[in-house]
Amino acid sequence: MCSTMVVCVLLKRLPLIAALGGTRRELIGEPVALAPEPGREQRVGEVSPAAEAFGIVPGMRVGEALSRCPDLRLVPADPDHRARVEAIEQWVDGDVQQYCRRLVYWALPRHPEAVGSYLEGSKLILPMFLVTPLAPAIIRILRRDHKATDDAVRADLSALPAILDRLDQAVADGVIGGAEPNVADLQVACSLALLMTHDDLRGYIAARPSGKLAERLAAGYPGRMPAAFPAAWLP
Repeated sequence: MCSTMVVCVLLKRLPLIAALGGTRRELIGEPVALAPEPGREQRVGEVSPAAEAFGIVPGMRVGEALSRCPDLRLVPADPDHRARVEAIEQWVDGDVQQYCRRLVYWALPRHPEAVGSYLEGSKLILPMFLVTPLAPAIIRILRRDHKATDDAVRADLSALPAILDRLDQAVADGVIGGAEPNVADLQVACSLALLMTHDDLRGYIAARPSGKLAERLAAGYPGRMPAAFPAAWLP
């Protein structure tokens, strides 16, 4: 006589693991949580073990969760929405961040006095009076590594309207810019906040929907770069 045994296995955090999916599953080791669905009460869903270590639990209000862990990543549960969020996050984390840094590294030799403003709040190994004389050599290395040439920066500035158009469209489509930030919101906000440290670019970006997102999520971002780019290069 044969009998059939049915074994049920409860896999904890299955919705979160499914939401992370594919190449993003390594994030389960970081503070992450399922984001609230659009139009629903703003409470997190399943959370990772790293998020639990901060005292974050499923059902906690998003604001409280972020106050406990400002680096918490909110991952959309809907696969299509998640794919759009991840596409923006990965693009900004890669190409756009390098773009933003290249503009700063090009401008710093023209305004070396601005170095200190970008280091505000940083935990430096060396005191500032020792960092300052080392800065020019470090900036030369960064300029070289990021290919911050005149031609590259002029092309970057020419591309800025298209970059902002794509980000503004993401805001309009609800991919970013919601009531509570997701992983792409935070990448976009910090990258545009870095761009808005340039006096040359602040007003142009701040007037855009994506610029307003950056001002909301990354207010007080360190750095202040006086006008440095030739007028003919600016959008």
